[in-house]
Amino acid sequence: MKPLHPPNWVNQTIDITLVAGRRPALLERTLQSFSELVFPNFQISQIFANIDPFMGVPEDGEKCRNIILRHFPNAEISMPENPAFGLAVKNLWSKISAPFALHLEDDWIVLENVTPQQVFPLFEGRVRMATMFTPIEMKYRKFRRGRYKTIRKRIPYTPFRAKRPYFTLSPCFIEQTFAHEYASLLNPDLDPEAQNYLRGQYYNRNLFNYCDRFQNALIKARNGFILTVDIGRTYRDENNIVKKNLNGGSIWVEQDPK
Repeated sequence: MKPLHPPNWVNQTIDITLVAGRRPALLERTLQSFSELVFPNFQISQIFANIDPFMGVPEDGEKCRNIILRHFPNAEISMPENPAFGLAVKNLWSKISAPFALHLEDDWIVLENVTPQQVFPLFEGRVRMATMFTPIEMKYRKFRRGRYKTIRKRIPYTPFRAKRPYFTLSPCFIEQTFAHEYASLLNPDLDPEAQNYLRGQYYNRNLFNYCDRFQNALIKARNGFILTVDIGRTYRDENNIVKKNLNGGSIWVEQDPK
């Protein structure tokens, strides 16, 4: 099958899409982590960011904007009046103009260097996304339930068996055409991940059918396992915040401490 990457992987340009809330401390850790271990290894074209009025106060939103501009002075930043996770992803992914994009959220840190040589060879055949290995994948591996279709290729970064592919919003590289079609099919009022699930009241059948044609690969650490860690879960626990589903959309609710 024809690969989707050129022979010279190092010179392959990427865009960056970033979904953030008003959580400057988390955003700073995320961008610092990727600035040290990922960004310098790639030819970055454009940066598209969305800062939703989620948590914090307006001043925190401005702090986040300044953090992004400090790392990327030419970043295109949206700051909508109302939080809408699905709409943010839909808008960001529709703007991707480079052949590939690195998608980030504001609450992940990367543990090791990630290079073009690790990423672009994965994009062949039906692969349209390459996701950095997270503790969630460890959970499914432990219970022998994969979330990624097998790619029969002898390189160290291949997914494990599953009945169908799973596409995520944790740190990942995504191919432009797939991202555009995903965005066009995405219902902005629903959780952008949950509507890709087969089970559940609010899943998006058109999006599901489209994604089912393709595959997602895993980018692993050198030891074969976790490459990125979710720092947002600890933040939510420390601030008594829980994620809930409301009519198919994700909301975060602050609870009174017990």
